[in-house]
Amino acid sequence: PKQGFEVVRDVIGAILKTELEAQKIIQELTDNISVFNSRSTPFQHSEKLMINVLCDSADYNSFNEKSQSGTTNFFIDVYVSAKEVDDVDGGYSATTLKDKYLGMIRFILQDHHYMVLGLPLGLILGTYVNGFENFSKSNC
Repeated sequence: PKQGFEVVRDVIGAILKTELEAQKIIQELTDNISVFNSRSTPFQHSEKLMINVLCDSADYNSFNEKSQSGTTNFFIDVYVSAKEVDDVDGGYSATTLKDKYLGMIRFILQDHHYMVLGLPLGLILGTYVNGFENFSKSNC
């Protein structure tokens, strides 16, 4: 059967797509928001904004014949690109856009409405955003 981590990954993607599209209307944003689950195709600069939800790892520390529990980690990668416009550097614009979406994603997933992501009680015990990391060339 479909595993719980697969269900959670797909629900995270669906929630982000729905909520970010709502923010697009509320904040009058013009960005085309693409949200994927486990996308392996490289980001294309023509896309401008791409969000990819990936299951990283799971550590089951409590289990019996009927159930198991533990921590499952998901990565939410945000890729952006921007061109230089007037005197504003494209790198600065891309970083600003990425930070805006990182903040919205963190806020959405920390909201109490998504404590269990709308899933049946018992499938997950709760969610939290552990942190985020920005890419830099030194991370290569």
